[in-house]
Amino acid sequence: MELYITDLGTTVKKRDDLFEITTSEKKVAVAPQKIKSLVLAKGIFLTTDVIKLAVENNIDIVIIDDFGNPYGRFWQSKFGSTANIRRKQLEIFGTPKGIEIAKQILIQKIKNCAEHLEDLKIKREAKKEFLDEKIKELGEIEHIVAPNKYHYSYVLDWYKHYPDAKVWLAKGVSSKLKTDEGENFVSLDNISKTSWSEEILFTPFKGSIAMEEMVFFHKKSSTLILTDLIESIEVNKLPLLYKLVFKFGDNKYPKFRTSRDLRSSFIFKKQAKDSYSKIESWKPDKIVFSHGKIILENGTEKLKEVFYWLRK
Repeated sequence: MELYITDLGTTVKKRDDLFEITTSEKKVAVAPQKIKSLVLAKGIFLTTDVIKLAVENNIDIVIIDDFGNPYGRFWQSKFGSTANIRRKQLEIFGTPKGIEIAKQILIQKIKNCAEHLEDLKIKREAKKEFLDEKIKELGEIEHIVAPNKYHYSYVLDWYKHYPDAKVWLAKGVSSKLKTDEGENFVSLDNISKTSWSEEILFTPFKGSIAMEEMVFFHKKSSTLILTDLIESIEVNKLPLLYKLVFKFGDNKYPKFRTSRDLRSSFIFKKQAKDSYSKIESWKPDKIVFSHGKIILENGTEKLKEVFYWLRK
């Protein structure tokens, strides 16, 4: 599995030929035989013994930035596939074939930039009034939710726009927002009842060392509301590289899946199974989520397919 470690201040040590991972809330030991690569965000502390243990077990250590982009890597110094690739790149450099490959890469980059500019046109200020009107048609905004620590970036912007709304934060979000807005900002962690919990049920989905997502269920419409736990990315208009990424991630439409990297972060299987059992007991008909085509019927059966990895 790929093991993602993203909590600020987490330490990784070697203990009895195991990786010992300590966060502010828990400590866990993982055998190197279970790990294909260690992916580390900023603010993670590890010892040279950890690097040695990883190298001895042919485990890549990848360092990523705030946006998930890799910028550093440790791997074995033995002559392997990576070295072979670099050698082939040097051999082809400056040849007609190499120039043609570089040309195609540049063409694709230009196309990507053009598509990005088209996307920006859609998000310009001119659309703001249209969006405001559509939101007003839905009713008064009374609650704003940050459902996990990867989906919070625009919470403060929404709050400025709707200052009378109450903001509900999933576990791990408060420390990232760094705001002193007071009583209007409430952590959902360890809360079992709210002013809206008669209409909308909610529960944390536990078991991951990467994040804890808050899950919601609208009873009247029998709709399960998720963020990242299910994805079904439509890749038709995406560049080839992204198509390959989502294919490897096992979250490409028509599949409905928890992405491979997020699945690998659920090392506390009992907690995850208990969380899954709870949302399955709600028997949703529809499932909506942030990334990809949503599920409009037979939600409970689809849920079983998605979480096959917890039902083994």
